Amino acid sequence: MRIRVPLSVEFMPLQGTDRYISGKTINFSRDGMSFTSDRVESEPKDPIMIKFKLLKDFEYIYAKAVVIWKKQVSDKFWVGVKIDAIDKESRNGKLNFPFNMWLENQGNN
Repeated sequence: MRIRVPLSVEFMPLQGTDRYISGKTINFSRDGMSFTSDRVESEPKDPIMIKFKLLKDFEYIYAKAVVIWKKQVSDKFWVGVKIDAIDKESRNGKLNFPFNMWLENQGNN
């Protein structure tokens, strides 16, 4: 299940540069996410590091991911990634927050 929750995300290739690039999530699940950015240097199969914050938490969640697809739409790049590694606390605790928020919103509709 993919949830649409717009979050600021930063990412960088694991090889080549040490600067994060900013983007915005389109949606995400417990296994991956898609996001947009003005610039994406990575290609499908490239490993990247992602960091993002959830609304209730001021700490970054860091994850290693692999680019699955990338396409250019107008002046933006859209990217889909599969999360390969994330700490257990973030996966089981912090990532439940947006899913719980989504479930609450479903009850109000």
